[in-house]
Amino acid sequence: MSDSKLPKFQIVLDSKDGAPFPSFPSSEVEGGDPSRITLALIRQKASISKKLKFTADDRNFVSDATTLEYYLSLTGESLDGNASKKDETGDKKGEAEKPASNTKIPVARVKLITSATMNKPKPHVEQSKLQEELQKMLGKLDGKDAAAVEDLKKLSDTVAKLAADSMDFATVPGTEQYPEPMDMTEQQWERVLVNNRAFHGYYAAPGKGALRKARKKAFELVPLSTNKETNENAADWLDPVPPVPPFYVYDDAKVVVTETLDAFQSSMARQGFSSLAVEANVSASRFGVAGSASAAYEEENSNASKEVKEKSVQKLEIAYKFPRAVVELDDFCLRLTPQCIADAKATTNAKEVDDFYRDYGNAFVTTFTVGGELNSSRTLTQGEQTSITTTKEKMKAAAALSISSPWASGGASFAKSNSKEETASEQELHQNLQLAWEARGGNTLLCTNPSQWASTVKDYRLWRLMDQQQVVTMQSLIKRINLGIADHLESPVEDNGSKERILDILRNILETSPPTSTATKIRNFYESDKFKVEEYNKLLDKDENPMDTKGSWNSLEIEEKCNVGLLALQKKIITID
Repeated sequence: MSDSKLPKFQIVLDSKDGAPFPSFPSSEVEGGDPSRITLALIRQKASISKKLKFTADDRNFVSDATTLEYYLSLTGESLDGNASKKDETGDKKGEAEKPASNTKIPVARVKLITSATMNKPKPHVEQSKLQEELQKMLGKLDGKDAAAVEDLKKLSDTVAKLAADSMDFATVPGTEQYPEPMDMTEQQWERVLVNNRAFHGYYAAPGKGALRKARKKAFELVPLSTNKETNENAADWLDPVPPVPPFYVYDDAKVVVTETLDAFQSSMARQGFSSLAVEANVSASRFGVAGSASAAYEEENSNASKEVKEKSVQKLEIAYKFPRAVVELDDFCLRLTPQCIADAKATTNAKEVDDFYRDYGNAFVTTFTVGGELNSSRTLTQGEQTSITTTKEKMKAAAALSISSPWASGGASFAKSNSKEETASEQELHQNLQLAWEARGGNTLLCTNPSQWASTVKDYRLWRLMDQQQVVTMQSLIKRINLGIADHLESPVEDNGSKERILDILRNILETSPPTSTATKIRNFYESDKFKVEEYNKLLDKDENPMDTKGSWNSLEIEEKCNVGLLALQKKIITID
């Protein structure tokens, strides 16, 4: 049958995770032939995440290689969206008959499902159902129609399940709406990152002790090569499938008490920085001075481990943390946004460079946790400053009480203790601790009831940044990602695009240790089949020695590696702005 004789129909996607997908006419895929349209082509056309699977019965996955014609036969629906004649004869008893479609154009409905939906737990047993089962059984206890063994077993299972449910005070099982981190789609991860402005830097005003999120977004994730196949044949009016950040699952709930010495450290604690990062930054002058994530980790550990005199501690910040996952960023997964590149190129003097860093921040957090936490603080009295260790333990006990007890609510937890431990000053501490919680993440309307609030952290839409650490300077990170922009910010003059400037930038890229993502791309290009000796020799000046044969990367001189970089730049394998 020719394409002109094929019936036209509309392809509609129905996702169980609630994600909306625009419909599109069948003529845009394989000429509208259902026997040639595969589910893989529909996935590419609609930019569907690979975390979403096709299904015909809401229970089992269907392969992407399945044709639309065969898929519709599995679902029992025709192209007008109605059930087949076999279903209409009464095979599906108890279901209301679907009304006939009034649309002029037939519709092919394709259903999507997530693994989280597949693993959805059975609903809890309600007390009303238990009473109903009891009444049914007691009604049979009349001698003539006595309760059967299976009746008693059914009741026993029901009661056992109800007992288990009644002991679940603080958490609820995962549902279709609240997937686990590994089950989240690319769009769901993007929502988490955008909600928290995770790709914005921080600006610490020199000498003022103030810390704030930068106004403009500096970075974005580099699309993975695996996403190119998904985005290649996508419709022009659809956004491509965004990349997923590098993460790992981390869900160890814990109570952390952090000692703060000044307002800057308190500000860091309130904005979700880890206790390690807070204790390492005694003042704004130390914030974000590391040149790389690894250096930041070592410096934070070194500074935090330095002994601090107890009498200098002014306040204790306590946080009950409920993390879900940890995200780790570096120059291999980040790139500058087009707006950031344009603004950097527009700078012409030192003042404009300062304004650039005010807009995009002078420091960036490379590692953070997503989830929720409850925060509280306590200003220490003179007596408590001599017994900080004891006071911290009492605060932890008060925090644990507020979560573990279903009756502890009202926004505060109360713990009374009579300490007989001797402090350094041999004083006995009798202290009543009352914690007024503030919520970060989760449903903040429930912060007055911690046991109810804890379960709301499962919702990825309510995740917030926590335990932010490994803070690097914005300048050093830009230098590792885009040395051309970093070079311009160091010398804000009009770029002439000369070969000498490009070679200087390439030399800096290739001599940077550890290797940057751009340096890795240059080496991978040289060691691949895409590198041709003939093309390399054509780039050389007359006074440069040509390459006879392709040797190992380590055997090349730095000038030869720079020329390889020029060839990679010419082939658009790398970019230098």
